[in-house]
Amino acid sequence: MEKCFKNSLNYAKANTHLKASEIKLSDLCIYIGILYVFKLGSISYLIPKFGVIYYGLAAIQLLLALFVYARGDVRLNKVHFGIAGYCATLLFSTYVNDVSMQISLNEVFCLLPLLVTADMLFYRRDIEVVRRVSRFSILMISLNTFTALIFRNAMFRDVTGAPTIFLLGADNSLIPIYMVSSVLEMYKRNLEDAACCIPVVSLSNLLLFSMLRDIASGKLVGVLLILLLTLAFFNKSFKFSFSLALGINIAFFAIFVYGQSTISGLTGIFELLGRNSTFTERSFLWAFGFRLFSMSPLLGLGSYNAVSFNNLVRALTITGLFNTGNPHNSYLSILISGGLLAFSFVVFTVLQARVKPSDPFFNIFLFTFLLHAQVEGRDIVYIFFIVIVIYRFFHSDNQLSLREDSRAAIQSFI
Repeated sequence: MEKCFKNSLNYAKANTHLKASEIKLSDLCIYIGILYVFKLGSISYLIPKFGVIYYGLAAIQLLLALFVYARGDVRLNKVHFGIAGYCATLLFSTYVNDVSMQISLNEVFCLLPLLVTADMLFYRRDIEVVRRVSRFSILMISLNTFTALIFRNAMFRDVTGAPTIFLLGADNSLIPIYMVSSVLEMYKRNLEDAACCIPVVSLSNLLLFSMLRDIASGKLVGVLLILLLTLAFFNKSFKFSFSLALGINIAFFAIFVYGQSTISGLTGIFELLGRNSTFTERSFLWAFGFRLFSMSPLLGLGSYNAVSFNNLVRALTITGLFNTGNPHNSYLSILISGGLLAFSFVVFTVLQARVKPSDPFFNIFLFTFLLHAQVEGRDIVYIFFIVIVIYRFFHSDNQLSLREDSRAAIQSFI
């Protein structure tokens, strides 16, 4: 990893020198995208129509991105094919099932800003752009954590009346945002050749916010990231492979999500997290999710939002799990919405993260993003995010072209 980052740093320095007087369209896409990703979700509770501004930002970014990709400034690859296949399947399934296309189009539209931002940021490798983006992400999550310290019972109540809204939005859904900031901070630290590559500021924010809000998934991924990244940093022989990251998640899904097993032997650990061995009744919701999947296993039932999913649960069950908004497992969400066809595109995309040279740091992040998706139902965008990050940074073709570009730039300068 150290060698890869040094190659990247050399390229970034050369690229910054040569392009300092130009405003690159891809950089503009990155800046607009990061504003969307770290949007102030709480403002919508003061000004209901304010969210339109963020939709406008996303639309501008995606329009500019079309020009960037069309000109070949950022090259397309297999990851783009997988994501495009997933989105197309989702739209097709929604159409076939005669479900509101607005829901499906909105889901696809909301996927893209983060993915375009990551794609261009890790392709460009401009150290100044990375530095600005990381600092902005740290600022935003730090401000969000500060609001949790000041407003101990939340800034606003959500549509159900629960006190969950802080500066950046609903507390439980913000954990992956903290994880995104951690990836960006680690990237910045390595490009700057800092003494420690561990994203200390972002992870500290993640743990503090999770403890203030008693979010078990946040505590778990925060502790895992700190422990595993520390091991990888101080022990050069420590290995955390792609196969291990994927294997643990497959086993979790097979045993606990599909198999409906409980782990009552670990009751003490669950109690420390403030939860129980049924993952806070998620296991009952997962069982119902497989019932929905069995209704249309190939194409799924089409896209749904929180309201339509809750209405579906009310119509088909009397368990009382009718206010969850989703099945609280992203893989089940994919199977329910787009069936096995959509899921096959997701699997294809994830497999693109198996690149050489294998790196424990990014594989650890892949593992935790995949694991968080096991207990939350809207994490597909973050799974795609970490795959793009890994593929763009470590794919051999991309590495070769960057080294060649770097040499050409240095020779031209000399």
